[in-house]
Amino acid sequence: MAMMAAKKRERMRLLQQQAEKHETKARAHFAEFATEEGLLDKAGLKRLLAKLNPDAPPSDDGVNYVHHGIFPDDTHDAPTGLLTPDHMMKMNKLYHYWCAKEDAVDAFFARHDTDGSGLLDRDQMKAALVEIEKANADKRAYDAGDWTTTTVELTEEFLATITANADWNQNGQLSKAEALAAMTLWSALAREEAKKKSAACVVA
Repeated sequence: MAMMAAKKRERMRLLQQQAEKHETKARAHFAEFATEEGLLDKAGLKRLLAKLNPDAPPSDDGVNYVHHGIFPDDTHDAPTGLLTPDHMMKMNKLYHYWCAKEDAVDAFFARHDTDGSGLLDRDQMKAALVEIEKANADKRAYDAGDWTTTTVELTEEFLATITANADWNQNGQLSKAEALAAMTLWSALAREEAKKKSAACVVA
């Protein structure tokens, strides 16, 4: 147990060092793409991310995900937020998360964007989220060694919460960037609901 804790601490230390290294690099290149006022607009953000990640150039969806993560109050179609060097740590975290999940998002769109629109409508989104929870429930059961674990139902209440937070422009459809936000939120909500159900079973 002590050895596992030590390995975890070491891993966290290395991840922190890596994050600080990426932030330092981002700050160093910030001025190359900043406006005359020393700020970074969305186009500059895309150029900066391309400079920092030549092996993983950003898609528009990736840039949208990062920008909205930093400025969640801006609309998806008309963002107005301008980045400062102080945003570089968060920018890196968001972009690395996007890169880690982009293939999964593409796979969900390949399966559920049945009309090839590049967007998920309400029914397509529901099908994708149900699929996600089935996989997550199986993983929870495996980790717990308890195959009686049940899948959390995607209720209308959960769906409303996800839509309110992930459908940034409230058009009833999800882009790939919005879909990742929905997938992440639903996984967190279902995990907490599963914990409640598990605790209730223990008490009973």
